[in-house]
Amino acid sequence: MKTKQTAKQRQKGHAVILFAIMIPIVFGIFVLAVEGTRALMNKARTENATEAAALAIASLNEAEAMSNEGNQALVTDYLNAYFHDIDSINDISVTRLECEGNAECLAGLASGGNRFLDYHVDVDVRWQTWFGGDISFGDNFSVTGNTSATRTLNDNIDVMFVTDFSGSMADSWSGGSQKYVDVITIIQEITESLKIINERSSGGESTVGIVPYNSNTLTTYRKNQNASDTAYGNANQNAQGLWGSCWMRHEENYESGGLQWVDVDLTLTNLYEEKGEDYCGLKHGNYGYESTEHIEDLELTTDFDAFNSTIAAFIPGGSTASYQGLIRGAQLLAKGDNVKRLMILLSDGVDYPYGTIYPYGRTEYETANLLVNGGMCDTIREGLTGYTSEGRPFQTTIAVIGFDYDPTSNPALTNCVGDNNVYVAYNSEQLYSQILDLISEEMGRLK
Repeated sequence: MKTKQTAKQRQKGHAVILFAIMIPIVFGIFVLAVEGTRALMNKARTENATEAAALAIASLNEAEAMSNEGNQALVTDYLNAYFHDIDSINDISVTRLECEGNAECLAGLASGGNRFLDYHVDVDVRWQTWFGGDISFGDNFSVTGNTSATRTLNDNIDVMFVTDFSGSMADSWSGGSQKYVDVITIIQEITESLKIINERSSGGESTVGIVPYNSNTLTTYRKNQNASDTAYGNANQNAQGLWGSCWMRHEENYESGGLQWVDVDLTLTNLYEEKGEDYCGLKHGNYGYESTEHIEDLELTTDFDAFNSTIAAFIPGGSTASYQGLIRGAQLLAKGDNVKRLMILLSDGVDYPYGTIYPYGRTEYETANLLVNGGMCDTIREGLTGYTSEGRPFQTTIAVIGFDYDPTSNPALTNCVGDNNVYVAYNSEQLYSQILDLISEEMGRLK
């Protein structure tokens, strides 16, 4: 005999059936929510891991760039540091986009910006699902991560030291031993830092040159038009008489009253014209150094070992004419092709003010101020503008560092470079730091 269900019983039965149906649905939603949240979190953390890996790869030395296998190992290490339950890494791709293939980088170079490299890291990582089966995302799920990091490359620099090597540089100073010995040592230490940077550079190299001056410079000059520019100072060409070397002055003069007077306009007009044999002749006074002094111009070079070996033998002598060094330094610096150009004039005193040197009608102090006031330093800066072989605009800085004296007492130098580019050093450590800071400011920190 059938019993008739009450409405309440029927409702209860329906509820049981509905509950039985809903259990797998609710559980499935729960599983999808859990696995979905896990997938989203893993996606975010994978992006973080690839970003950290990309930054690490971008920071590596370009001259010692890791192999692709090394890059992949580095990315793997970062992923494993972020996760402890990776099932497998399906793919890792590390690529580097050079500036030459990057329209944005090339456009930046044209407007004076820095060269940069883009590093891209792409990964595909798989995990096992917690619940597995059809109710989840299957037995495993994968997420991808991709990110990039940019490495800005410090521009290489051409550094020209215009260095006082007058007789007073043989004196001792409160900041160290003999002044010229300390200067040579410091310049050698600076070149060692630049040498390390060149070894790490992926393209181009920084250069160093020097113009030691007294009242002249000792300059190599072309004696024959057949002399090769690429064989400057070449011993074989010297033996053929193609090149000569002499104590040279770089200003133009005219004769009046039996004396020589500086021609400011002609000097500025011909400032970047390298002088020849007609400009040879020892100009400084009789300090007793003429027979012992030894200096010479050195063009911009990346051979820092040869450079340091040569300057180690320099011996000072004579009087002081900073304008000789500035003019010759500008001529040599203009031959460089790096974006950054830095001329550092190092001096321990004012241009010689105590009397004229026959047959010249003015003291070196008077001549220096006359040339600077006539626009010599503006002419120098104008000649150092233009564009590199890559079409990038040159960026030029001229600075003066006075040691053992206040360079502001020499108005020619102060007016030449401007108050903001005049520095004072009271000891060897300060002199080294100021030179290093000037170079670092132009091209990034040297370490």
